[in-house]
Amino acid sequence: MVLEHEIPAGSKLYFGKSAKIKRQIETKASCIFSEYDYMEILTPTFCYLEHQRNFKSRKLVRLSNESNQPISLRIDSTLDLMRILTKRLLRSSQHKKWFYIQPFFTYPTSEIHQIGLEHIGSSDMREIICIVQKVLNAFHVAPVWQLSNVNIPKLCSMHSALPLEVFGKMDITKLIKEESYMKHLIYIHDEESLKESLKHIPLFLKEELEHLLEIGSYIEGEKIFAPLYYPSVPYYQSLVFNAFLGNSTLLSGGQYEMNGLYCNGCGIYTDSIIDIIIQQGLFDE
Repeated sequence: MVLEHEIPAGSKLYFGKSAKIKRQIETKASCIFSEYDYMEILTPTFCYLEHQRNFKSRKLVRLSNESNQPISLRIDSTLDLMRILTKRLLRSSQHKKWFYIQPFFTYPTSEIHQIGLEHIGSSDMREIICIVQKVLNAFHVAPVWQLSNVNIPKLCSMHSALPLEVFGKMDITKLIKEESYMKHLIYIHDEESLKESLKHIPLFLKEELEHLLEIGSYIEGEKIFAPLYYPSVPYYQSLVFNAFLGNSTLLSGGQYEMNGLYCNGCGIYTDSIIDIIIQQGLFDE
């Protein structure tokens, strides 16, 4: 028996203060994005299953259309946006900067609200980091940033006997038994330790670590460097970043390649931002 007041686990209900905060965040973000010439797009909630990059994923919410073709609810806004732009909209529009405000869904009933922006044909993350920080600063949210470079674990895997899965799981026991330079990479956590490691790591890693150090210079506030981190998102190609506060992930983004285009983007997790604002009393009535 389902009680009348119950809603499915993982779905969202906003009312009163929380609904007002949500609307303020979305309005402020869209204004800031527009200042940088980002244009809004809303992608369909339903997608053909064959258009999902990993259509065998257990996280997909699967349905069927009127012709009994398999479809799913949107699970990744970046995937859908890039597919629609490259296969449909770029024929009539050459605009390269886009943002979206919409939820995505995972099995069985999780609903995650997201604000995102994507810059097509650009591998320079400085602008997106600047924009995202403006949004966070507008609501006095100061997270801890984690900065990584996907190319570092890829190169380490190529020059060692370790598969990439070891880096994805961050199996320290196996990593520390490998080449001595791995120990230096494991102990990197801040700007000072990263600079010190440049004296000890092999030449094939130096450029990628310097890229990591450079992008860190554009981050305000506290930041952590995690050079061996390998994200589960399959399309990231180089620099990636996440921001946390407590146990909540507030945003994630990075450089990626999709449909032959090098791009960079970021997704802000609206639900987490709302929770932080309420918990810390940052809401201005």
